[in-house]
Amino acid sequence: MNDYIAKVLSKCSSIKSGFKLEKLQQESLVNDLFACKESNISPFDKIIFKIVSTDSIKKMFFK
Repeated sequence: MNDYIAKVLSKCSSIKSGFKLEKLQQESLVNDLFACKESNISPFDKIIFKIVSTDSIKKMFFK
């Protein structure tokens, strides 16, 4: 139940798409993200970011 409430609160209090942030706010948001236990997955199991190596990018474009 606590996890569900945390998920709902996180979604309701999130920054909406298109909202402009100042540089300091952006930095704070990124720092908070990496401070999380699971920084690459959202509370709703969606991937937030993915690290892509240079080699895999080269394979995509230069087959």
